[in-house]
Amino acid sequence: MWIFAILLTLSLNWCSSPQFQIFQEISLKLHQKCLTFAPKSKNSSLIQAVVCGSQKQIPNSQQNLLRNSGLIHLIVVSASHLLFIEWLLNATRVPSAIRFLFLIFYAAVTLFQAPVVRALLQMSLNTINTILRLFWTRLEIIFISILLLFALDKDFLDSYSALLSYGAALACSLQGSSLQKNTVAYFILLPLLASLSAPHPLSILLNLIFAPVVGFVAFPLSALNFIFPLTFLSDFFWNTFLLILRGVTFQTIHEPVAIPILYLWIYIFSLNIYMILKEKYERTRALYYPSA
Repeated sequence: MWIFAILLTLSLNWCSSPQFQIFQEISLKLHQKCLTFAPKSKNSSLIQAVVCGSQKQIPNSQQNLLRNSGLIHLIVVSASHLLFIEWLLNATRVPSAIRFLFLIFYAAVTLFQAPVVRALLQMSLNTINTILRLFWTRLEIIFISILLLFALDKDFLDSYSALLSYGAALACSLQGSSLQKNTVAYFILLPLLASLSAPHPLSILLNLIFAPVVGFVAFPLSALNFIFPLTFLSDFFWNTFLLILRGVTFQTIHEPVAIPILYLWIYIFSLNIYMILKEKYERTRALYYPSA
């Protein structure tokens, strides 16, 4: 698996500059169209963030509120958006090839942001793994997906969103209850968030309570506004959600800490490799010492 990952990464270096820039230019035009067609409402900036992937127009007060609550990821286009689209297209029996093309199209609309591209690569690798029966584990697929992300564009090495997406994927790969996963995710991401502003530990509970509901409703409801005049519903949803957050949000633990991004990549890569080796050790031990 390791040799394959390295060779595959090197073979894709040809698309790290001019070729990928062409896609980025097309992506920019699609993104601007998305922003143009976004409905005008009190919370249009949040709708643009959730659907088009643009957080530039969100007021600082709302960004700070979401950041302090540990729910800033709800307005970032990520793997959950692709999974929802995949589920919706699959439910309507759209052929897999067309589903994949639509996912690429949506990634282009959102400016090929690191979390979306990484998630798209991971989904593609999952399919390849199943078809070719490569028997890669989820942790190995996550590792390869981040290598391919750098092969596509080495500028992703400077992306904090790529770091957070990587860390979140590792946390989600673990077994356990929702509370356990949220707790592990908090501590895995804590060194990464320290460079921004670490949310209070009780934000774990906020994620446990709000993330599933808001995450499931925010994207489809916001997307429907591009087709039907439902701004009154989306405004009610966002106003209610923000009102609740103002009453329960905690202050951050500390001010941002300046940590070189290279150190953070070393940390998260080391963690991924450790988790892969630990998983292999446990499987080998269970195979040869089943009664242990």
